[in-house]
Amino acid sequence: MIPPVSPVAEVDRAFLYIIGVSLVLLFGITAAMIGFAIRYSRKRNPVPADIRGNTGLEIAWMLIPTLIALSMFYFGWQSYLGLRTVPAGALQIGVVGEQFFWTFTYPNGKHSDKLVVPAGKPVKLNIGSRDVIHSLFIPAFRIKADAVKGLKTYAWFYPERKGTFTVLCAEYCGTGHASMRADLKVVSPADYEAWLAAPEEHKPVPETAGALAPETMRLFDPAAMHTLKDRVTFMWRVDGGNLHVRLKAPAFGWVAVGFNRTADMKGAGFAIGYIEDGRVYASDEFGTGEIEHRSCESLGGKRRISNVFGSETNGFTEIGFTIPLDAGDSAHRRIDPSAETTVLLACSETMDNFRSKHSYRASFKVNLADGKFSRLR
Repeated sequence: MIPPVSPVAEVDRAFLYIIGVSLVLLFGITAAMIGFAIRYSRKRNPVPADIRGNTGLEIAWMLIPTLIALSMFYFGWQSYLGLRTVPAGALQIGVVGEQFFWTFTYPNGKHSDKLVVPAGKPVKLNIGSRDVIHSLFIPAFRIKADAVKGLKTYAWFYPERKGTFTVLCAEYCGTGHASMRADLKVVSPADYEAWLAAPEEHKPVPETAGALAPETMRLFDPAAMHTLKDRVTFMWRVDGGNLHVRLKAPAFGWVAVGFNRTADMKGAGFAIGYIEDGRVYASDEFGTGEIEHRSCESLGGKRRISNVFGSETNGFTEIGFTIPLDAGDSAHRRIDPSAETTVLLACSETMDNFRSKHSYRASFKVNLADGKFSRLR
């Protein structure tokens, strides 16, 4: 099998050709200007000559720039075709941009915040966004494509050698834009298959997971205890150093829980989840202001959510996951299971988007050990 021509070579060839022609024109025109200034100076030509009509010269200065422009177009068009023509049998990987991280979805359904691909195989990236406009940029492979919500775009590249490269966002997308980056790891085909088969810490697992069975979890249902009828149900179970959570809300949007807020949303560690096209998405966020939050990864923390699952049935969205009581980094505050913990519950009835407005929000003081609570607002 003949390996495909990498778009890198086509793009570099077009770039070098344009730079080369530009340098020739720069030095040629500069030399001509200096030569004419000397040759036809007033000192050497006190009486100016009136030169009229030179058909050959007029044809030359129209024809030569036209041919140069057409040659640049040819090389540029060849590189464009290389970037847009995906070879048969390319590995298909989904890419979703979201403030402020990338999520990659592999053919077996595995989700990861890393782009891992095998060397020697073309890779097609199917690109989308969940919120604002992002732009996927991989400088090492000369590809850049906007990620726009509701619009499917793509890019492809051919990783010929093993190594680690950087994935960036090249479109300003908010205050965490500069930290929106990911690793691209090109590994051997055998290492890629091994990595693909290995469980990812935030890979969705079946709802039947024993640690998350409803009958084993403590129920805190504000709808049954206050005037918050048919809103958010919060269930949990403390298991060693982990907290297993199930959230349920009458919504086809998102549902969220936050712990240890200091004011409104500020200081809270949030877990926000929703379901779209049958897939469950969960984000680990931190309240940076009274009405603002950012992904913990963009703040230097690590993703703590694992065992994510969910369903949408009978008008309700249910999300389940596991988080550690102590994530061990500065972007999360430890949850004390034996003391009162501030719990913030929220949901949006519509819009599968972590940044859409909530239609319900309430805060409580909850003792995770005995379930006693009081409402704050």
